[in-house]
Amino acid sequence: PKAGVPIDFYADSSGTTTGDGSAENPTTIADAVDLAAAGDRVLLYPGVYTVTVALAMDVAGVILQPVNYTPGNRVCTVEIANDTDDVNTIDVTAARCVIQGVLLTKGVANTTDGTELIDVNSGGDYLVIRDCVFDLEARTNADGINFATGTKGHLVENNLFTDLATAKSAIVSAASTEIIRHNHFDGTAGDFIFYEQIASPGAGGWIGANTIISDAAAGGAAKNLLSLQATPGKIAVSHNYVFDGG
Repeated sequence: PKAGVPIDFYADSSGTTTGDGSAENPTTIADAVDLAAAGDRVLLYPGVYTVTVALAMDVAGVILQPVNYTPGNRVCTVEIANDTDDVNTIDVTAARCVIQGVLLTKGVANTTDGTELIDVNSGGDYLVIRDCVFDLEARTNADGINFATGTKGHLVENNLFTDLATAKSAIVSAASTEIIRHNHFDGTAGDFIFYEQIASPGAGGWIGANTIISDAAAGGAAKNLLSLQATPGKIAVSHNYVFDGG
């Protein structure tokens, strides 16, 4: 292929590093992500992909999705399972990437706080996360998504966040320029924070049209579902539906 033509790279849960990423000879998920250039797609055949080192999405415009992904549906035929202590599942450091249609799980608790299923750092602007399932499996010290200071313009839509540990966060943000819409946050397993705004918030975000089920039975461990800074910046919160699951 010539420059500027997107390529599809295929990965299989039983793929090997000798694969070239073609449909007939798929490679591993880590190698497929490494092979992808700007605008390319990493297509995952159905299966469970176990991550021991964080997937590094460090090339702009890469798309990660199942081979049979249909927009608007959480297909969940692909599971990216992280069973390693203190390791993020996906690290995003390049702009305009897309993650869609996958199930992300955390199979073990973490020794230290601040380990995420998706960690978005400097350079990872305009990330789109849609139609995914975040199953934290009530693991200690694990959050769903973290948006670091200085990142901007993210879209999080039509995802399911479930089974968070008590007092942990589905989304942590020091950017606060995200659009977070049409997601479902299931907090019936423990009292959690669905959106936690931390230091140095930006401006221009909207949190709307989400459904949030809380757990009023958590008692002394109870946390605010939405945690904003004293000076939260220009962020709008509207048209969310909150239910008590306790």
